[in-house]
Amino acid sequence: MLICILGYVLAWMEFRRAQRQGAPYASRESLLDALALVRRVTVARSATGKGKMRITTQLEEIDSALAPFLVALGVTP
Repeated sequence: MLICILGYVLAWMEFRRAQRQGAPYASRESLLDALALVRRVTVARSATGKGKMRITTQLEEIDSALAPFLVALGVTP
């Protein structure tokens, strides 16, 4: 029961944050559906086979309506 309440409160808080930023979503469910499509990948590569790993983070293609609000929602490329 606690996890369900926590999930509801977190979804509500993210929806309110998106509304303050002017996101075009009418409900929490529509915002969560759009956020579910966001995929961020972190890749670690060794440039020479030895030494430090080179780490890169990349977002897959996202909904153009959601793109301006990702930074405000805490998702950074």
